[in-house]
Amino acid sequence: MRDKENIQDYRFMPDPNLLPLKVSETLIQKLKASLPPLPNQLRSLLQDKYKLNTDITNVLSRDTHLLHLFYNIVNTKQSRSPKMVAFMLVLHVMAFVNKHKIDLDDTDFNSDHLGDILDAWQGEQITKEIIIVLLEKRMIEQDTRTVQDIIEQDELKQIGDVETVTRIVQEYIRDNEDTARTYTKKSEKKRVKLFGSMMRSLAEQNGNRLNMMMTKQVLETELKKKDEENG
Repeated sequence: MRDKENIQDYRFMPDPNLLPLKVSETLIQKLKASLPPLPNQLRSLLQDKYKLNTDITNVLSRDTHLLHLFYNIVNTKQSRSPKMVAFMLVLHVMAFVNKHKIDLDDTDFNSDHLGDILDAWQGEQITKEIIIVLLEKRMIEQDTRTVQDIIEQDELKQIGDVETVTRIVQEYIRDNEDTARTYTKKSEKKRVKLFGSMMRSLAEQNGNRLNMMMTKQVLETELKKKDEENG
């Protein structure tokens, strides 16, 4: 190894033939504007502009594919709720992906198709549980019908009228008289678990199509009547 002769050896040798590099302020600002936001900036944007919670923004900001779907669905139709779009993608689409062991990046999710599913859910035509059913129809079964046709033809529409829900709940209580009687005899604290079990049974027996908020109210009312009958 040769000895360093002088301090000039410790740096790049200047090249007199290189022209000076001049960058205008306009170009600098243009390049800055073209840069994607940093992760913390992206999370702040999602929270401030779309009012999304921290958990949802963390998932979206980490997954470029999911984030692009979010923007496409939200920006296509102004009436779409950003919160519901994000909720559908992060919880239901990801649940579908995990259930079928699919790589999200290798899956051809169509934002228009997802947008139609979102519209049906936001418009209370379907319950959130039917979202995965619709995804499976398209992605697994290769069903080419429109979302609306599938909902109508396969009877997936939400059951949300009071008369029908009341009839279903009353029939359930008649068919499960022992469970209803047990419920009325339990303390308030112990009733919670049994009530949850009855709600799940009602949902499953009706293909997850019941409006669960309405079902909860009707079930509470009918069980209260039962409680009063038993003294």
